[in-house]
Amino acid sequence: MKILVQGINFAPGLIGIAKYTTEMCAALATRGHEIHVITAPPYYPNWAVPAPYRATRYQNETIETISVTRCPLYVPRAPTGTRRFLHHASFAASSALATLYYARRMRPDVIFAVAPR
Repeated sequence: MKILVQGINFAPGLIGIAKYTTEMCAALATRGHEIHVITAPPYYPNWAVPAPYRATRYQNETIETISVTRCPLYVPRAPTGTRRFLHHASFAASSALATLYYARRMRPDVIFAVAPR
């Protein structure tokens, strides 16, 4: 089965929703499913994007057998309510483009959106 996963956090993040999403995708991949993840560069819990990732451009990589597209987003240095809203809105906009592109290119059987609270 072809599965497209969209969510703001993914490996190498080790806590919270990144761990959940990464382990779910790894389990599905080991069962033979084709997985493509649309996500952001890692930034949490430090609210900073580490090298070699960048918050300002799209990047593609493969983690084990999982294809990953990282989308640009605004990462506030000091998150407030307004800045967090802009943070999530920037990911929503940039990931929507990537999700539409891969939905058309990949023709997934399932699109799974992960939305942390």
